[in-house]
Amino acid sequence: MTFRVANLTKLTSFVFTTMTLTPLHALVTPSVTPGFARFPEPTASININSNSDAYKKVWKTAINDWNRTETFKFQLTNSMEADVIAGTSSSYGNNYSGMTYSKFTSLGSIQHVDAYINPKAFKIYSYSTKEKVIVAQHELGHALGLSHNQARKSVMYKANRNVIIQDVDIKGVHVLYSSHGNRVIGPRSQKFYDPIVVKTDVHKTPAVKR
Repeated sequence: MTFRVANLTKLTSFVFTTMTLTPLHALVTPSVTPGFARFPEPTASININSNSDAYKKVWKTAINDWNRTETFKFQLTNSMEADVIAGTSSSYGNNYSGMTYSKFTSLGSIQHVDAYINPKAFKIYSYSTKEKVIVAQHELGHALGLSHNQARKSVMYKANRNVIIQDVDIKGVHVLYSSHGNRVIGPRSQKFYDPIVVKTDVHKTPAVKR
């Protein structure tokens, strides 16, 4: 299956340019997914209560997928003071499948995260339940501190709807949380807007093995 990515424009202080995806034969070799910040410990409380039952299930599945890696632990809570609030929103436009906004402490570690997936974009671009879960996995990757991976075989590839959590992502979390020196210096917040991916043919892409 091949994909194209919608043209993107400047949003607040975060700038995107039109993306041209590399042919499969010329893909970047996956490396360890980089991190941009981290919680003091490899764990965070997360509240998903604002979601419909269907989207609670999407978030729970993605949470369980990350927890099974045994590199980071998301703990469900009913508290509005949770480290991570995960919900749904279409307010940032139909060209984006998800958005994550992280705030940092004065010491540079992650203080709070708001993560959203976009039901309207999912409907317009016919995302399956599995693909919605993959977007939720991606946003949770940002929530725990991962940046984008330039290689397509990573759940943290910027424009992704078919690749689940990979070894490069698990290694990235391990590296991030085994080094206490990884702290943000400068900005007190970080936003990621993740573009939708449009299917352009009907050929089936081989499943990526868990």
